[in-house]
Formats: sequence, C-alpha cells, structure tokens
Amino acid sequence: MFQNMTTKGKLATILVISFILHLVATLFLSHLGDPEYWPRIMQTVNSGNGIYGLDGNYYTPIWGYLLSFVDMVIQTFGLIPFFGDVFESLLPLETTAMKAWIVSPEIALATKMPLVICDLIVGYILFKIVSDFTKSENKGLTAAAMWCFCPIVIYMSSVQGQFDTISTLLFLLTVQLLREDRSLLAGLSFGLAVWLKLFPGVCLLLFVAYLFARYDNAGAIKRTVMAAVGALIVTIILLTPQFLNGEMDIVFGFFTGRMNTVTEYEWYNTLVSVRLTLMLLLMIVLMVWSFIGMKRRTEDLDRYLYLYGGTLLAAATIISRGYQYAPSFMAPIILFAMISDDRRSYGKLFSWISILLIIDAFFSVGPSLLAMASVYFGVVDPAWLSDISVAFLTTIGHSSSMPIGVVTAIAWAVMLWLFVLYAVSDLFGERYPRFRAIAEKMRIMKEEPE
Repeated sequence: MFQNMTTKGKLATILVISFILHLVATLFLSHLGDPEYWPRIMQTVNSGNGIYGLDGNYYTPIWGYLLSFVDMVIQTFGLIPFFGDVFESLLPLETTAMKAWIVSPEIALATKMPLVICDLIVGYILFKIVSDFTKSENKGLTAAAMWCFCPIVIYMSSVQGQFDTISTLLFLLTVQLLREDRSLLAGLSFGLAVWLKLFPGVCLLLFVAYLFARYDNAGAIKRTVMAAVGALIVTIILLTPQFLNGEMDIVFGFFTGRMNTVTEYEWYNTLVSVRLTLMLLLMIVLMVWSFIGMKRRTEDLDRYLYLYGGTLLAAATIISRGYQYAPSFMAPIILFAMISDDRRSYGKLFSWISILLIIDAFFSVGPSLLAMASVYFGVVDPAWLSDISVAFLTTIGHSSSMPIGVVTAIAWAVMLWLFVLYAVSDLFGERYPRFRAIAEKMRIMKEEPE
C-alpha cells in the first residue's frame, strides 16, 4: 500500500505516524527532571516576574521567552491548567535525584507540542534538502524517516522536553536563507540559533567563507554586514529586558555554568579543565579549517555548506557531552549519510549511535519513565513503580556505583568522534588525494556495497 502512494502521500504518512508516536510518548512518558522546570518558569512569568525571576534555574533567553509565549496562549484562551503535583507514593524516587513532582498531561502537551512540530518540520526540510541534492525523492523520504523515527529524537522532544530540535531547525533555516541570498533574515535566524543553543555559533566563520566563495569581495562584505545587522537586532531585542533588570550575568551564566568543573576532587577538576581547553582549541582549529576549505571551493558550495556545518556542529556537541544534545548532531549525520560523496560508514554510524543513545537515556531514568502514566492514568501502581525504579537506578542505573549507562555513553561518544574523523578526512581528502589515500587505510569500518 505504501509503495503505491505518491511521494507527497508517502511523506505525509511518515509525518503523521511520527506525530502519533510523539503524541503517545508525550502523554504517557515523562523524564522526572527537566520538564519539571518548564511549568515553574511559566508560573514565574505569569506571576509578573521576568523570565529569570526565579533563582536556581538555567536556560537560554530564547527558551524562557518561548515558555512565556506558551503561557500567554494558555491565558488568552482563558485556561487555568493544572501544572502538576508532588505525589507521596513517588517520594522514594528523590533518593535517586529524580523528582516526585510530576507535570500534568495538559502541561506536557503545552510545553512539548511546539518541539514535536519542530521535529516534523525538520523531517520535511531534510526531505527537501536530500531530494534536491540527490535528485531522488526516495532518498529524501529515507532521510525524513531516519529523522522522524529516530528514537532519541522522539525521546528528547516528547519525553525529556529538551529544545535542541529548535536549534537544528534554526541552523537549517539559516543555511537555506544564505542559499537564497537573504542575508538579513539569515542573520536574524543565526542570532536566534546562538541565543537558543551555543552550538550553531561555531559556524560563524564558515558562513562568512561561504559568502566570499559565492560572491565577489564587495558583494560578500555587503552581505556579511547585513547578516551581522540581523544578528545584532535579535541580540538587542532579546537582551534589553535582562540588561535593564541587571540580569546579564544570568544570561551568560547559562553558557559558562554548563562548563563548571568544580568538584571535591582536585585531580578531576584539573582533568576536566584540560579536556575543555583541548576541546576549545580543537574547535578553533576546525572553524579555521572549515573557513579555508569553504573559501577555496569553486563549485557545489551549497552542499558543502551543509557538510562543513554538520561537522562543526557534531564536534561542538562533544564539548558538553550528553545524550540530550543528540538532535544537534543526528541531522548532520543523516545529511552525510545521504548527500556526501563518500557515504560509506555514515549510515552504520547513524544506526549504532541511535541505539546507544536511547539505551543511555533509558538507564538515566529507568522505569520512572512511566510515572506520569502511573499517577494520572493508573497504568501501573505508583508505589510499585517507585520501588522498582529505585531498585533499578541504585543497582544498574545512574545512581549506582557502576551504571551501565556509562558504558553506552562512552560507546556512542567514541562513535561520534569517528563520525567527526570520517567527515574531516573525507572533506579534506577531496582536495588532497594523498591524504585521501592515507585516510582510506585508516577506515576501520567495513565498507558498504556500492
């Protein structure tokens, strides 16, 4: 039946089924951590405070504004939602760093549906990108399906409620606007992307190089200035309230706070500091490499813009290693698997990384994923769920001395490094055949048949 559909019908089917999966996950599964903060921020805004009116939370200004917008929509329709509650039967979970405060299904829908919609839009955009570059709608459908049915993508939007999918959407939108010679709008989109998640900021030099490779110097300078104006406009609009309220340290504290290395173990602090320094140096090298590589290109610039940008995004997420950032690097892996010249290994990496990421995510929370379904829909007994969740988390979960999730986390991180290595070697080797010959010998994964 599916095979007999038109391309539009197949794409619509993929998006509808993905939406249903997202909806089921949103209503019946919940991460007992991050989602608990989002309604609290909404309540803070609703009480007349700014987006940073409650101490102890961290988030970027864009996400704070989005949550306040959701609250405004709710208030416009005259709704008074039940945000959630603390359930006594789940209090034992708080011994494992989980929360006994469970968001309500209606608030889960309100805060996560925008993320679900972004997921579907990204799936559609990937379809268009891959179809355009490969001249194959079937490959475009494959790319859309890889994204829309990727377990960790669904999990991050519908379960944990993290907003990396918006960052991915803004990155793709910025690239598309640059391709369409709409520099001011590209700057606006890029500014939003950076103030939502810092990762896209590593593409700054790449975007400038693209303009200089595509246009003469005067045209490139003009467009660069226009893009900078767009980014500046976004920054001024977003940060003016925080500047007037004296909250600028909180805004930038999100970026620096996530890199905090202070623990009780001095040797560990030193190790993390050294790692962070080396990673930042590596990112600078990769940014310069992408700038030089793109500026020297004379053809196929649009495709290389995606490939260089994808490489930079994947490398940037390794700095703050965590499965929650998966949507920021899964889309680039899909693009490499579908539109790069040398697609070997990327499809396998996508599959293995997807599997290992969802295992890592599960071992971080265990059976407590069913907490919302338990207390609001009576799917399982809350006391029983609390007991088995505590047992799981303290024996093999994140609260145990040897959590299994650590093994899978290391495994997918190694594979993500492999992706960056393969991507750099393929892009670098295209210009230097001798390097390509060396890179071929270094490939350790079995080649896929032509």
